[in-house]
Amino acid sequence: CEEAEKGVLASGAFSAAAMAEGSATPQPASDAPPGPFDVKPGATKMAFERLSVSNLSADRLGAAELSGLAMAIEDQAAKPMMTIGLKRMALSGVDIGYWRSYIAVFPAMMQAASAQPGETAAAAPAPEIPLPPGGPLDWGADTLSVDGLAMNIMGLQFDLNGFDLTATRDAAGKVIRIVSAPTARLGFSTTAGGALSPILKAGFGAIGYQSIGLSGGGVGTWDPATDTAVYSDNFIAMREGFRLEFNMTLGGMSRFVEAAAKLGASPTPSPAAMAAMFDAVSVGPMRMRLADEGILARATNAIVQAGQAGGPGAAQTPQALREGMAQGLETSFIRSKGPEALKPVVTAFAEWLRVGGLVEISASPASPVSGKALRENTAEALKALNLTARQR
Repeated sequence: CEEAEKGVLASGAFSAAAMAEGSATPQPASDAPPGPFDVKPGATKMAFERLSVSNLSADRLGAAELSGLAMAIEDQAAKPMMTIGLKRMALSGVDIGYWRSYIAVFPAMMQAASAQPGETAAAAPAPEIPLPPGGPLDWGADTLSVDGLAMNIMGLQFDLNGFDLTATRDAAGKVIRIVSAPTARLGFSTTAGGALSPILKAGFGAIGYQSIGLSGGGVGTWDPATDTAVYSDNFIAMREGFRLEFNMTLGGMSRFVEAAAKLGASPTPSPAAMAAMFDAVSVGPMRMRLADEGILARATNAIVQAGQAGGPGAAQTPQALREGMAQGLETSFIRSKGPEALKPVVTAFAEWLRVGGLVEISASPASPVSGKALRENTAEALKALNLTARQR
C-alpha cells in the first residue's frame, strides 16, 4: 500500500475459512483413477491471524511478521495433499533489490541445472548468481525467526521450531557476524494415511529410526580487511544418532563467492571455473568432533536385520559388520597409497567405526594453506595442515 511504501506501519488481522481458492481442474476418467503419485491438486485454502509490514520501499523491507497461518492444498476428492501450519515467522532488513535480481535469474538457473548432458551444449549458458552486496555472509536479510512451522506432504511430516538467524552489519553495510541460535529443532516423521507414509516408514526403518530429529546452531564472523571468515561453535546433532561440532578459519571468502557465482547453476562447469573457485580459498586452523550417540548401532543393526530377512545385508553380527567397515576403510587407504598426512585421520575413523565414542580431527597450519596448493600438490599441502586425529 502507499502508506507502507512511505515507511508507515501497515498491519492487518484476518480470519477466514478460505482466503484463496484454486481453480478446479477436470476430473479424471472413471476408469483411470489417480494413483498415489498422480494426484491432481484441487482447492487451496488459506487463513492467517495477523500480517504486519513496516518500512516497505521498492528495494527494502524494514520488518514483517506473519502469525497464525493455516494452509491446505486438497486433491480433487477434497482430501489434503499438503497442510501447512505456522505459529510465527518474522523478518527484518530484507534486501528486496537483491532478492529481485536473484528471482529474475532463477528460472534460467533451474533450466540450466536440469539440462540433460546432450542438451547442455545447445542450452543457453547458466546465468551468474547475483552477489550478495553485504559480503560472503550476507543472505539478503538481517533477521529471520521461525517458530511452530508444521508441514505435512502426503504423509511426510516436517516440523521446525526455535529457528533464529541474526546478521550484524558494519558501518559500510557488510555482514561481519551471523548467528544461528542453538535453539533450532528440525524434525522429520511420517503420519498414517498419506500416500508417502508406507515408503517413509520403510525408509526410516532401514536406518533404524521411526523419525529423525535434528538440532543445530553456530556463529560466523567475517573480516572485510583480510577477507577471512571464522566459523565457531557450529554443530549439528541428530537425536539418538550423532553430534558433529566444527570450528574453522577460511580465507578468500569473497573471491570464493564470486567464483561460485560465475558457475551459476551449470551442471557441467568447466575445470578452469571449478579450479578458480577452489583456488580462491585458504585453510587455517580447524577442528571437527564427531560423537556417536546411537547411529552406528542402529544403522548396523538395521543392515544385519535386512540380511537376515533376505535383504542386501550379510548374515553376520552388527559388531562383525562394523569391523568389516573399519577394515575396508583401512585397506582402501593402503591400496590407494593415500597421503601419509591422512593416515592418523583414517586410523581414528576406523577405530570410531569399531567402537563408537568420539573422533576428533584438528588442523593447525603454521600459515594458511591455499586451495591451489591442495589441488596441485595435495600430499605436501596436507602435510602443511599439520593434521592430528584421535578416537576416544
